[in-house]
Amino acid sequence: MATLRSSVAVLVLAFAGAGCRSDLEPSRVPDNVRRRNSEPTQVERKLYYGDQRVRTVYQALQWPDGREKRHGKELEYDEAGHLIAERHFREGEPTGNWTRWWGNGTKRLELQYRGPEVATTMSWWHANGQVAEQGLARDALREGEWSSWSEDGVLLEQGAYANGLRSGRWRFWRADGTLKEEGDFVSGRRGGTWTFYDEAGVPVRSPHP
Repeated sequence: MATLRSSVAVLVLAFAGAGCRSDLEPSRVPDNVRRRNSEPTQVERKLYYGDQRVRTVYQALQWPDGREKRHGKELEYDEAGHLIAERHFREGEPTGNWTRWWGNGTKRLELQYRGPEVATTMSWWHANGQVAEQGLARDALREGEWSSWSEDGVLLEQGAYANGLRSGRWRFWRADGTLKEEGDFVSGRRGGTWTFYDEAGVPVRSPHP
């Protein structure tokens, strides 16, 4: 009888021990459930002016831990309710076409994000629809030849950019179309000798200002 009780006790302890070990083991969550619980969801966010009128509407990815990244279209409105900007993001990074408009509905800015290796055209417009500036850009940094015009379409500036800074030979014209000055830029700063012209077109050479 003592032997039987001893055997029963051993079995009870064995099952109890097995139960304890099971409780202490980390739960095994299936991989597909773990991935589902860590994947972001698409949400829409709105920002408002002080009077509660909508200022910005954008799409974002939200992770279970609360992190968010803009993902998709973003629209911006002025206080009168006019659409003034449309932007696109991919997991927090700018991508695709970006456009801005003046309050009267005419286009103000257009550029494309195609990555740092691809130069695309960036254009600015005056409120009257006349092109104001145009040239190439890489990820919104000006690169290569650029030109700018007055609201009347008169060429005012022409030259090149490197990494967003003026570089090399630049020329500037007056509103009447006569050449005003020309010279070189180095890393965004005027350098070397510049030539200035009076209104009659007579050149006057002098050190850079």
